[in-house]
Amino acid sequence: MVAAEGVFVIRWEEWVDIVSLHRQGFSIRAISARLGIARNTVRAALRREGPPVRAPRTLPSKLDPYKDYLLARLADYPELSAAALLDEIRALGYEGGASILKEFTYPYRQRRKEPVVRFETPPGRQAQADWSGLGRHLLGDAARTPQLPGQATGYVDRLRIACGNARQRRTSGLSGSSSMRGS
Repeated sequence: MVAAEGVFVIRWEEWVDIVSLHRQGFSIRAISARLGIARNTVRAALRREGPPVRAPRTLPSKLDPYKDYLLARLADYPELSAAALLDEIRALGYEGGASILKEFTYPYRQRRKEPVVRFETPPGRQAQADWSGLGRHLLGDAARTPQLPGQATGYVDRLRIACGNARQRRTSGLSGSSSMRGS
């Protein structure tokens, strides 16, 4: 089939079928009958040098009036997200969707930094420690806030804790070891 402007409107597969059948010796009339295509379309397809190529349609978009604004914003702030840009142009009257905006802005937006890569350490090589207050308690003759240090190694098998105030830790060495597994 040939459109008014002389552009073919047959699919690539149909062109391949026409050329293949013609090389096998089928007549134009037989190809036309077999594929259900007009004889003139078969003739035109055989005269072509190659398969039909379709030019992409350039239809107007709802985003067109806002493209200059978006490019200016992305030139100043390339890290802006599509969601933030969508809010901005909606305030200016944009009525389109987010997907066309994301597709248009993707090449211009700067990617956010990659997340930190987690690394594992072998058992006994790294530990984390912190202090926690246990609230006000009567220790001896005075109310005190005991501190509880906790430590977890990179391979958490045991949790070491020590309890008491600073003077008690220095003199009595209160400490204990508890299994995280409950054994």
